[in-house]
Amino acid sequence: MFAQLKAIGGKTRLAYRRLYRRLRMDLWFPQAPLALVIAAAGGSALLPALRRAAVRYLHFDLGTLLAAVHPFSARAAPFSLSGVPATAFAIVELLIALGLLARSRIAWLSALAVAAAQLVLLIHASPGLPAAAPIAYSLLLLAALVAARNRFDRSSLAASTLFAAASVLILMVYGVLGALLLGAGFSPPIKGLPSAFYFTVVTMSTVGYGDIVPKSNEARLFVVSLVVLGLTVFATALSAVIGPIVQNRINRTLGYRREKVKRVNHFVITGAARWRATRPANCAAAANPSLSFARSAGSISATPR
Repeated sequence: MFAQLKAIGGKTRLAYRRLYRRLRMDLWFPQAPLALVIAAAGGSALLPALRRAAVRYLHFDLGTLLAAVHPFSARAAPFSLSGVPATAFAIVELLIALGLLARSRIAWLSALAVAAAQLVLLIHASPGLPAAAPIAYSLLLLAALVAARNRFDRSSLAASTLFAAASVLILMVYGVLGALLLGAGFSPPIKGLPSAFYFTVVTMSTVGYGDIVPKSNEARLFVVSLVVLGLTVFATALSAVIGPIVQNRINRTLGYRREKVKRVNHFVITGAARWRATRPANCAAAANPSLSFARSAGSISATPR
């Protein structure tokens, strides 16, 4: 029985390797499927905002078109939380999907942080019986990201700084918009942009002066999400900016030192075959007529003329 299972396992691995080479999966797997899944989740969260914007500004109802494109939208489990602005969350996921396509390390860390924060918020939102579909989505996404951690190894200081700055900016927009939309759930109520910006900065920095306190369940849930996302985004941004600098310094200190040497009248002759023993000598003699080449016992020597 064990021998049969071992044989089946060997055949399965052989078939997978053949499929891997035939489909050139080294060029697009697993970054493309992960990016597609995250982009699909972000796009589904962005559909209601697109429909409202089309009705308000273009006076065109996209309900029929969206129903044809996404027929299960009415029965699909939401991947964003009640009271949290879905537009900002969708934009963050779309940016992360683009970074995953480029195999960016900072995009992988951001996706891991967002998936973990989403899982924590989903469990906190439903203490009795959490929704099965969003919980399963978050768990599978976390498992896939952890399993594919070695594929996302590209990092540069410019890209990391840009992605970190974009993440902080998007999180600020998310906090300000959420505070304005849920302003009535705070005490005192948040009614203006300065108050919303002040509350966002104080909450993201985990200072918490206590002058503005959430009262409703939606406001409390929003504050929890802002604190969790703020910690993860700040930690990820800091590691993304400082990591490449430290790594480059370590490589320069402990790595091999390479120096450029100008090679004048320098020839490297390799190979043991007869045609390799004669052709380099002819080429080198033509390039430098002041040298004379002689072959003996499978070796070539050069002497000045």
